[in-house]
Amino acid sequence: MDTIEDADRCIKHLNQSVLEGRYITVEKVNLFVPSVREVISSDEFLLVLTWRFLVDYIQKTLRQLYWQQSKMMSSSIST
Repeated sequence: MDTIEDADRCIKHLNQSVLEGRYITVEKVNLFVPSVREVISSDEFLLVLTWRFLVDYIQKTLRQLYWQQSKMMSSSIST
């Protein structure tokens, strides 16, 4: 696909089409994490996974930053 119009046309024709006996959903990527109020019941499981991933990622990042800062502090004290 070379243009936005090509992508929109593909979305229009593929959304709610049947693939291997199942309906598929094709939509534009939403770069924003939806609020809980915006989620409909069929998407609840995906939302939970998304939030768990984000929370785990944030916790991991904070731990790494804390560890790096602690390491820098201890090396500056010992010199």
